[in-house]
Amino acid sequence: TSCHDPHASDFPSQLKKREVSLCSDCHAPVEEWLASPVVHEPLSDGDCQACHESHGSEVGSLLTDGVPALCFECHTADASFAKAHRRRNIRESDCTACHDPHSGSLPGLLRKNQHKPFAGGECSRCHGDQTSDGTFTIAGDVKPLCNECHRGLDQFEEKAFHGHLTEGESCLSCHNSHASNVDALLAAEQKVLCMRCHFNEAGRKEKSAYLTHDGMDCVECHAPHGSDNRQYLNSLEVDLCARCHEGAHRVSHPVGPDIIDVRTDEPVTCLSCHTLHGSGYENYLTLDPEMDLCIQCHKR
Repeated sequence: TSCHDPHASDFPSQLKKREVSLCSDCHAPVEEWLASPVVHEPLSDGDCQACHESHGSEVGSLLTDGVPALCFECHTADASFAKAHRRRNIRESDCTACHDPHSGSLPGLLRKNQHKPFAGGECSRCHGDQTSDGTFTIAGDVKPLCNECHRGLDQFEEKAFHGHLTEGESCLSCHNSHASNVDALLAAEQKVLCMRCHFNEAGRKEKSAYLTHDGMDCVECHAPHGSDNRQYLNSLEVDLCARCHEGAHRVSHPVGPDIIDVRTDEPVTCLSCHTLHGSGYENYLTLDPEMDLCIQCHKR
C-alpha cells in the first residue's frame, strides 16, 4: 500500500500517483534528472518500468535485464550505431560506462567528465589497434597501462597500506576509464562507491548507519591510493579531526604525545575514544560514555 491504493485510483495498477512521481518520493535524484537538458526518453515519458522491475529482479538496480541486452531492446546495432562508435565492436560492452541511463547535459547522454583519450577519440591509446573483427581489448594489464600517464601513483606503492592499487582490477575498481559524472572519473559518488566494498560483512548494521560525517567525502579523512596509517587514514594524530573540531578537548580530556593510552602504550588521540563510522553513541564514541568507555583506562 506504499505504492498502491487498495480500493481505487485514477492511475494504472491502482498506483497512488503517476509512476515517475511515485518513484521520486523515495528516489530523490529523479527530479534532478528530469530537469536536465537531455533526458532518456523512457524517463521523460514517466515510464520507469521500461527499464526497472518495481517489485523484484535478478539484476542489480531492479533492472528488467542486464546491460547491454536491456539497451538493445530499443537501440539497434545498425550502421549508424557502428559509425557513432568508430566501427568498433562494442555489442558486449557496458553502455553505462559512457552513457548515463537517465539524463545528462551532453548529446547522446554521454557522461560529462571524460577521460582525455576518450574525449579525443584516441581509443588506441589504451586499447591498441583495432582487430579485423572490430574487437579491442586493452593493451596490457590495467595498472601498468594507467601508470604510463598517471606516474605519480607509483609513490603510493611504497606505503604500508596500498591494496587498492594492487588488488582486483586496481584502477578500474574505483574509476571509469571512459567517462563519469563524478570528479576524478570515479565510478560513483564516494559515499556510494566506497560502500560497494566496505561495511559488507555479515551482521553489520544498515550501511546508512556508517555515513556519519554529513557533507564530507571519504577522501577528506582517508587516502584512497595508499597510506602508512591503518584504515588508509590521512593521519593518526589529533590534527585529522581538529581541522573541523577546532575547540574539542581544550578544557577537557587531555590528548597528545605526552598522554599515553594504557591499552596500547601509544599517545591518546581522538580515535582512542571516538570512531569515524557507525557508532551507536553520540559524538561517535566507541562505547557507552556513562561508564564502559571510561573504565577502559580509568580502573581502581
